[in-house]
Amino acid sequence: MKKLFLAIAIVVTTALAASAQNKEHFYDKGFPERYLATQSKLATSPTSPCNKGEEPFITFLKKWNTDAAFRKERVKTDEINAPYDKEKILNQMPYIKQYKALPVAANARTGSTFFAVAADYVGFHFSSGYIFFQRIDGKWYVIDLGLAG
Repeated sequence: MKKLFLAIAIVVTTALAASAQNKEHFYDKGFPERYLATQSKLATSPTSPCNKGEEPFITFLKKWNTDAAFRKERVKTDEINAPYDKEKILNQMPYIKQYKALPVAANARTGSTFFAVAADYVGFHFSSGYIFFQRIDGKWYVIDLGLAG
């Protein structure tokens, strides 16, 4: 019985640490207060590490921006908080266009920007929220979404 309890504790601790580590990548960088030209160009450049591999970020982003059903399919949350987090993200999805939150308008005029860009992570910050993307097993997913109001 002790071994079973210990095994469960290890699995839960590992899952929590992995989940925190995924979002920590973004929070460690902090939310940008202005447009970041270098990061935004990096997110959309065909030569960027995030655009290499089975599914380039820019290919994923084009479909994600135009296909509501695809947006719903590409939500992935950690196993511990999955029901709450996934429901939170899916409930906010219909408001993405209303908030002008589709990550196609990263520019100095709107102040929206890509940030924390890496091979397997891309953040998007805009005036009324943020979207965190992560590549998992070769495919891009939304792992967190927050809209103000």
